[in-house]
Amino acid sequence: MSIGLINCQLLDDQRHMIRLNHDLDVARSIQTGLFPTTLPNHATVKAAALNDPGRRISGDYYDVIERADGRLWCLIADVTGEGVAAALQMANLQAAVRVSITEANDPAELLTRWNRFLCQNATHSRFITCLLALVDPRSHSVCFASAGHWAPLVAHGVGTPPRELESDAAFPLGVAEDTLFQSTTVELGPEPFVLFCYTDGVSEALDSAGQPFGRKRLLQALAERTDLNPSAMVKHVRKQVTGFVGPAEQSDDLTMLAVWVA
Repeated sequence: MSIGLINCQLLDDQRHMIRLNHDLDVARSIQTGLFPTTLPNHATVKAAALNDPGRRISGDYYDVIERADGRLWCLIADVTGEGVAAALQMANLQAAVRVSITEANDPAELLTRWNRFLCQNATHSRFITCLLALVDPRSHSVCFASAGHWAPLVAHGVGTPPRELESDAAFPLGVAEDTLFQSTTVELGPEPFVLFCYTDGVSEALDSAGQPFGRKRLLQALAERTDLNPSAMVKHVRKQVTGFVGPAEQSDDLTMLAVWVA
């Protein structure tokens, strides 16, 4: 009788695990639908991205939204934590982004609106770092603002090492409703460039000894792609991170967004 009860319990556990895995698969499929289905691929502007969840569901989010005037919004964000709760919080942000971004012109103003929305409607146990940039291919300028997120990197190809664009990073979204955000505009010159944005799953990827991949290795990986092909650049960085981490388990969601401007 005891063996029979144990077998029944094991069978129930197996059924529960199957249902859970199915629900996670459905959730990941729904979440994938929140990412842009296509990215710019024009003669003067191309983009590439990668989202690799630390678990089966990601707390990271990226988006690229083209405007009628030729400029494009580029966004990357990271919810504290992983899994279903982080994904639900990110869906909140994605809804706010799509409702408000089309008519706006100032990244800081948008971050202010999203921060107010999240403070009023989301749990305070999870915050979102976010980088929002408005790229102008005609003037070769980038206007961006950061809510506690890594500043974007810029690569120019042969002869000029990749660099980080300086900015003031305010609190993450959802921390304090009265947070002040600041936009920074950078002129990038006439030469082609790649704007590279990433989450901390890239720079803080840990090897088996607990050492992080780090910003220095990331800049080196970008420098090795002198052709400035955004898709190849994203794949190359992912390969370098994978080689560095080795057999260690992926410790966080990993997301990258690269935008090439001729």
